[in-house]
Amino acid sequence: MDHNSGIVGGLPPPPGVTPDFQDPVSLHTYNIVCQAVCLSASTLFVWARMYSKARFMPPLGVEDYTCLIAWVSLVIYGVLLLHLARYGHGLHMWDVPLETATEWRKWENLQEIIYGPIILITKISILLLYSKLFAPSRKSATYINIQLLLYLCILFYTAITLAKIFQCTPRTKIWNPTLPGRCIKLGALFIASSVFNTSSDFAILVIPIFVVWRLQIPIERKVWISVAFTGASFAPVAGILRMVATIQGAASRDATYTMFSVSLWTEAEITTGIICSCLPALPALYRQYGPQMRAKLFCSTTSRQKSTTTSISNFTFPRTKVASRNYDAGDPELAYGDYLELDTAPDRKTIGGYARGPITKIEGGVYTDQRSAKESVRSSTVVGDPSAERGIRKTVSVDHHASSSA
Repeated sequence: MDHNSGIVGGLPPPPGVTPDFQDPVSLHTYNIVCQAVCLSASTLFVWARMYSKARFMPPLGVEDYTCLIAWVSLVIYGVLLLHLARYGHGLHMWDVPLETATEWRKWENLQEIIYGPIILITKISILLLYSKLFAPSRKSATYINIQLLLYLCILFYTAITLAKIFQCTPRTKIWNPTLPGRCIKLGALFIASSVFNTSSDFAILVIPIFVVWRLQIPIERKVWISVAFTGASFAPVAGILRMVATIQGAASRDATYTMFSVSLWTEAEITTGIICSCLPALPALYRQYGPQMRAKLFCSTTSRQKSTTTSISNFTFPRTKVASRNYDAGDPELAYGDYLELDTAPDRKTIGGYARGPITKIEGGVYTDQRSAKESVRSSTVVGDPSAERGIRKTVSVDHHASSSA
């Protein structure tokens, strides 16, 4: 029995191709994988950013709230892509019944409309963050360039969104091409959108790298910071791939199939932008919990080994905003809340940890208020306030035999 009899597809098939309405070739698996990766990754980074900012660098700023809005919008976009699969998204249009193809066009138009606001709010979040980090003075050239790019994005994406809303007169002609009326050329509209989108992605990538290399900091730090920001380079790469897919799709009538890759690259681009906007907030989270995690990992490893060494690994960090600084061993006093980085240079003796009260002596990499530890770990104590928090920045091994013989 022919299950396809009497069913009209959304597009006549190519010569020699028979429509399959029962078990057609589908790209839906890629849709599921894309949603799993993009939504899980963006959720992890966004909520890590919100926790880090709210606990260690309060209060939340406008750039944080716009990032949260962008993430919510991305979730909505992902759900919409999954919903589009019900109407043939990822299938050849000749394998989609005509009535279903009509419904697909309605939902596809909604997807095109919300793309502009989502990518706009994502770029606003990034540019507001850049303005806060790299351009504190409103008279600087960096601030002016960021503001110009910000307002240019607002104007362009507003215009492109309105064009997609009113692309046809009447609007019902968008999902029913047989109706009388007129429509603008979508191919030129999509290409213009992709070109501007990719260009603005590159501009957003270049701004922090340009600013960092003008700072008076060591070359090594410039390189590492630049490498961190070049993680955002996937956004323009995704934008380029989206532009190529858009140009190919604009020339094809098989829209349910060709526009599928466009939607996935769109989600990848938005996800990358959201993740990159979260990266600057993560070092504070790492400074707070990174040492504890490393110590626990080290202790769990050494506990399985047969040795005569003991690892000191208890950490207690106060909740406070800190700044990374280095101090010479001869500094007479350190203020409460100072964060002392362990410096491996041979001519400096510094200590890692959080200091409470004045510190009068720095001799090593561990500080404590217990004399027993001072006796066991020779030349590795800080004498200061007896209420000092105990902790280490670097694991210290103590040889019981050596200490007993001493």
